[in-house]
Amino acid sequence: MIDVKFPAFRKLVNERFAEIFDNRDRYLFLWGGRNSSKSVSASRKLIYRCLNEKYFRCILIKKTFESIKDSQYQTIKDDVEQLGLSELFVFRKSPLEIECVNGNKFIARGLDKVEKLKSIKDPTSAWYEEGNQITEEDFITVTTSIRSIRADYIQEIFSFNPETETDYEQFWLWQMFF
Repeated sequence: MIDVKFPAFRKLVNERFAEIFDNRDRYLFLWGGRNSSKSVSASRKLIYRCLNEKYFRCILIKKTFESIKDSQYQTIKDDVEQLGLSELFVFRKSPLEIECVNGNKFIARGLDKVEKLKSIKDPTSAWYEEGNQITEEDFITVTTSIRSIRADYIQEIFSFNPETETDYEQFWLWQMFF
């Protein structure tokens, strides 16, 4: 655990998403258009957890592995730099992961090879970027893989844009959770 003095979260993110920092619910849903700060909010909460929890292992998830490098990975990297925390993290491109000096880490996995998720040891959280592109079957594979008795708490964060291919009330996520 590293004791980093973060400013009040309300100063770090859009007020709309500030309440997620104290939230320990299993599932969080961050919905909004581009530039609504949903990805930055997810990133900063996860960076905080990575620094402050004894054990933290987060899976960065998108529909395709290739797209993670330019989205979640880059968002976390930019936020770490902006927050002045660069000396506390190592960013690797092969394998695509981010490791904190305390041993906690972020591991990237795409749903184009969903079976690779099952081999991650003791994941504590997941961040699904563009959650509106995730299938129910992919979600079930991931959510049943997120388990660890070493975690302070288990949490999965979905960030997604308002676009869906059908009426959003017909989308499996809406039907399952709302």
